[in-house]
Amino acid sequence: MEVVVQLETDVVELTCVQRPLEAPEIVFEKKFSPNLTDPSGKSLFRGVDVEVGKAIKRITPETNASRVNVTFVMPGSLRPPDTVVRVSRLNIRQECNVTECLSEKSARYTLVNDVLASAMGHIHYSLDSDLTEDWENKVILYIYVNEGIGSLILANSRPIRGAGFAGPFGHVIVEPKGQYFDDFRARGALETYSSRPWISANIVNRFFTERHKFDEEKTGLTSSSLRRALEEIDLERKHSLSIDQINVGVDTNDNLALSALHDATDYLGLAISHLIVALNPHLIVLDGGVIHNVKGYFDHTIHAIKKYTYVDGWNSTRIVRSQNSPENTIYGAIHAGTLQRG
Repeated sequence: MEVVVQLETDVVELTCVQRPLEAPEIVFEKKFSPNLTDPSGKSLFRGVDVEVGKAIKRITPETNASRVNVTFVMPGSLRPPDTVVRVSRLNIRQECNVTECLSEKSARYTLVNDVLASAMGHIHYSLDSDLTEDWENKVILYIYVNEGIGSLILANSRPIRGAGFAGPFGHVIVEPKGQYFDDFRARGALETYSSRPWISANIVNRFFTERHKFDEEKTGLTSSSLRRALEEIDLERKHSLSIDQINVGVDTNDNLALSALHDATDYLGLAISHLIVALNPHLIVLDGGVIHNVKGYFDHTIHAIKKYTYVDGWNSTRIVRSQNSPENTIYGAIHAGTLQRG
C-alpha cells in the first residue's frame, strides 16, 4: 500500500493507492487544510500525521496490506529520505526531520520534490511513446510553473542534483537590477515575474501605479471581473488574483494583464534559452497550472524561447506541453519514492 501526501500552500491531498506498480488503483482520497503557522514545520507534519494514521487504520484491513509506504510530495529544498531543509511557500524556515514528527512507526517515509514526482509520472505514464523512447539515453529537461517554478534535469534516466540542490529554477536571476525579495535573497529572480502569485502581484502593482491616471484605453474595462477585483484589493493581498481572473484580463485585452503575461513568458523563455545553450537537451517538457491554464502562456513562452535561442540549439531540442493529469504526480511520487527507498 502506498500513501501519497501532496503538500501545498492551501491544501493537503492524501491519496492511498493499491498495487501501485502493477495496476494502480486509488482506494481512498482526502483533502484538508495545512497548518503553516510554525516555521519549524513540526506543527504541519504532526497535523498531517494524524490524518495519515487515520487513513492507514481505515485502509489496511480492507486491502490486507502488510507494509505501508508514505511519500510526502512538496516544493522546496529537501534532503531525502526524511529531511526538509527549507520550503518558503509552506513557511518552513528551519531544517526539519519529518520522521521525528510522525508516530506511525510501521510505515516507511520518504520525501519527494513535487517537480521530480510530476516528471516521473509523465515519463512513465502519460507522455507519448515517441517522446520517451530510449529516454534512458537522453537528456530531458522538465520545467514546472505554477505557484512557484521548479525544474529537473534527467540524464541517462537519473535526476541530476549536483551537490544536492540543483533544480529551483525560479531562483535564476533574469533582471539583475530588479526588486529585491527576501524569500529569494536576490534581485530579479525568475519566479517574481513568471509564477502565478507574481503575475498577480505585477498586475496589482501596475494597477495601483496607474489607477488615477486618465487613459481612454480603459473605457469598457472597468466592468470586467478583473477590474472589479482590482478595485477591491489591497497591496497586502496582491498575490491573490486567480488564474481565472488573469484570463479575464487576457480575454478583454486589458493592458495590465497583457503586460504581465508578456513579462512572465519573455523572462521564462530567456531563462530556458540559457539552459538549452548549456545542456542542449533532447526534450523539454513544460508543465504546471500556469502553463496549462493561463491563456496564451505556453505559446508566448515558446515564441520567447525561439527568439532567444541560437539556431542549432533551437532546431535540435523538442519542446512539448505535458498532459494535464493529476494522477501523474501521484504515480510519479510512488515511482520516485520507491527508487529513493531502494
